[in-house]
Amino acid sequence: MTEQNKFFTIEKQISAELISDMLITAVESGISYWCKYMRAKFENKSNLPYYANCFDQNWKVEICAYEEEPIALDISSVKKGVEIMSNNYPRHYSDMMNDNADAVTADVFFQCIAFGKVIYG
Repeated sequence: MTEQNKFFTIEKQISAELISDMLITAVESGISYWCKYMRAKFENKSNLPYYANCFDQNWKVEICAYEEEPIALDISSVKKGVEIMSNNYPRHYSDMMNDNADAVTADVFFQCIAFGKVIYG
């Protein structure tokens, strides 16, 4: 194994507030150009919008891009998406973690959750 192939894997805690804020930004201003609809698949008992309440153990949403079949998302989708974002889109991940996120950052975040990669934009 060469020096280039060696790396450390670290875990970082991300606040529920940051994840919720990113979901709100994505849904309200970042994904409308590719997302045809999004709907709750659980009973939201929070004062947060259903799409931002991903820390409810029953959180499930369905999204549908204009050219795709519907996709079901749950909390494991969010966890995998954050990991994908940190590994494959480090500039956007850094912006998210350093309070420098915008609608583009939120779009990348949401596409990582939904598709495992950025396919739009």
